[in-house]
Amino acid sequence: MCLLLLAACGPLGAFGPTDSQALLPVTGTLPVDPLFKEFYQALGGQAVLGPVLTGLVEREARKCQFTEAVLMCFNPSEAESSRQYRLEPLGYGLQVQDDPQLPVPPGAGSRDLGGGFRLYDEFASLYERIYGDLYAGRPLTQVRANLETGRYEQFFENVGFYRDFNAAPGDVHLLPYGAYQCEPGCAARSEEYWKIVRSGRITQLFELTLSSAVRAGLGRPIAQPRMAEDGMFEQVYENAILYASPDDLAHIHLRPLVTWLNFVAVQPPVEKNPHEQLIFYETENGLGHNVPLFFDAFIGSLGGREQAGQPITEIFPENNGSIYRQCFENLCLDYNPAAPEGARVSLAGLGWLWLQQRDPGAVALKRFTPETVQLSLEERSPQVARGEQQQVSLLVLDRATGEPMGWVAGRLSLNLPDRPALELAVPPTGPDGRASVDLPPLDGLENMSVVEYRVCLELPDDPQVCAVDSFVYRGE
Repeated sequence: MCLLLLAACGPLGAFGPTDSQALLPVTGTLPVDPLFKEFYQALGGQAVLGPVLTGLVEREARKCQFTEAVLMCFNPSEAESSRQYRLEPLGYGLQVQDDPQLPVPPGAGSRDLGGGFRLYDEFASLYERIYGDLYAGRPLTQVRANLETGRYEQFFENVGFYRDFNAAPGDVHLLPYGAYQCEPGCAARSEEYWKIVRSGRITQLFELTLSSAVRAGLGRPIAQPRMAEDGMFEQVYENAILYASPDDLAHIHLRPLVTWLNFVAVQPPVEKNPHEQLIFYETENGLGHNVPLFFDAFIGSLGGREQAGQPITEIFPENNGSIYRQCFENLCLDYNPAAPEGARVSLAGLGWLWLQQRDPGAVALKRFTPETVQLSLEERSPQVARGEQQQVSLLVLDRATGEPMGWVAGRLSLNLPDRPALELAVPPTGPDGRASVDLPPLDGLENMSVVEYRVCLELPDDPQVCAVDSFVYRGE
């Protein structure tokens, strides 16, 4: 009866343990602490919050417990019993934030949450299931289309919502905030966490309007949207620059980036080539350029010839003939015959080139490469004897700021003389950017052998961030 009243009326009283403890059993690797059983069930239990990841943990004066989706906390110092239970604002740890001063993008949702934010319509039911802003907290972003995770996402202070691109409407879940930022011993899904962090600062004006094919072709937004001198809102993507009128953000165009960059020499128009694998784009007085059918089909998936602009070259070899390129006013298309079928046509990365030449400081997409991430390794001992255990510690820092990077996992490859390499998981770093892994005791190697190891971080960019070090096996 208590649970039914809580589900129907919301959190009107304390959620502490009752005498009867007549609650549904919780399945998972760890039990819900009695302190949180009613609270956990009232918010939907494992079906909504996911399995429990830890026992009780202390957070200042609060007692807390991680689930896959949230961090539940109890504060005994709160005078009002209904306010003693809360969810912690883990959302800030993902470094996501939209600019509420920018226009609301089309499709963001019909419910006004205040502060310039809307609730995505598909998330409304689950939002209400956890009692709305009481436990979700304030919104941090509008809904986003995350190409890398393949889902729609919206971030709030205490929880995040998502639906996979291919899922049925209404098949909505909470993002695993708790799994991302659990204590170092139980944190998981590190690479997924850093995919969110990478684009967290970038407000999306156009993503919801783009079809999946267009979104995949244009790449990711890499800079914040801005008001251009002609009064249009524009945003630089990896492969193009998008713009639209503030009064009609759904009607998107591409800037003439190829001509702005003077990226290729403009070729004069030619006569039609009757080859069956070519289609003729007339530009003036019966002349134009011949476009391969595979480029024409790709242009169709981007929205048609208006989006590409007029062709300004014929197809020509590039990179010593490894690819074939044809340029239009707004974009350049590349054909790679060695790529898998279905992935042979792509857009050249002119958005990156534009920002690197004109405004490199405007790049907002966070990249995790050896140039931006510092990885340091250290062994507990420079030498180990037979049967002794070696410990390897690592420190991960942001090179630009010197700040530690928490929740970065990795893989360690131990290269033993005359033996196959041994692969070990490196647990996620703590908030101080540090982690350690124990190597298995060594035996049977030649005395004074050099044992080399390599650690690579599980971050979503290439090239990987790796470091190599070694120690000596002393033997007997």
